[in-house]
Amino acid sequence: MQHAKAYSAGSAIRELERQLQSAKAKIALLEARLELAGIDITDAPPWLARLTPSQRRIMYALYVASPFEVDRWDLLIAMGSELDAGLGCLVAQITHIRDRLGTDAVEAIPGAGYRLGPRLRAPHPGEAHARDPG
Repeated sequence: MQHAKAYSAGSAIRELERQLQSAKAKIALLEARLELAGIDITDAPPWLARLTPSQRRIMYALYVASPFEVDRWDLLIAMGSELDAGLGCLVAQITHIRDRLGTDAVEAIPGAGYRLGPRLRAPHPGEAHARDPG
């Protein structure tokens, strides 16, 4: 029985290490996109400090998906909310993000969800011109 517990603990540790590596890769991608958008993230910029953890998770999901939209339900899950919290909770968070980062920070895509506003989007291969984040 002791051997079975050690094996389970080892498997759990390997899975946690895999998840940590995945999270680090996502953070590196986000940092690169922020840099391309001209947003300096060293020493916690004021705009990041003004966002709640839920709002940061929404912005992260939008950055990762950029330039594509993210479904409203996926954003609700990304912000760490239970689905029964309802879309009103998400809409309120998007409103707060816009209040803090500007009305163009997040675009609503009717029938699809939300996407990062053009001012914050990093250029992707195939996009004609880089956008001025200013």
